[in-house]
Amino acid sequence: MVNAPSSIATQNDGLADNLLSFYSCLSLDGLSKLKNIYSEDVVFIDPIGSHRGLVSLTHYFERLLTNCSQCRCKITSQHFDDSYGSIEWSMSFAHPRLNKGREVEIRGISVMDILDNKIIYQRDFYDMGAMIYEHLPLIGGIIKYLRKRMM
Repeated sequence: MVNAPSSIATQNDGLADNLLSFYSCLSLDGLSKLKNIYSEDVVFIDPIGSHRGLVSLTHYFERLLTNCSQCRCKITSQHFDDSYGSIEWSMSFAHPRLNKGREVEIRGISVMDILDNKIIYQRDFYDMGAMIYEHLPLIGGIIKYLRKRMM
């Protein structure tokens, strides 16, 4: 499990442990753990899209992880109470079509609503440019150039 600063003890400590364990080493083999973390009717939103239901979320993770050679998250801070959670994280992944297959690292934050010790709503916030666009041939150079010009 990933060690991260934590808030006071709540009824959701088991959920927090399951969440941290799952995200510390994302893999297709670990997708069976999703049912211990998310409710059947979860709403999951990130910059790529939104997904309703555990089946949809599982398919989403399957598509994301299929071509990744590795993907892991390091939780840098967390807060959970009885109905809400948030985590700050850093994700490292390698995909053959991005950054010439070399590792990419992004930082983000997730906010969650919790009911009956399961996540019913999660929204992830991160920079799509840093995740994908900057690592694509041609467009990556343009985006990096524009970012430098804005500073």
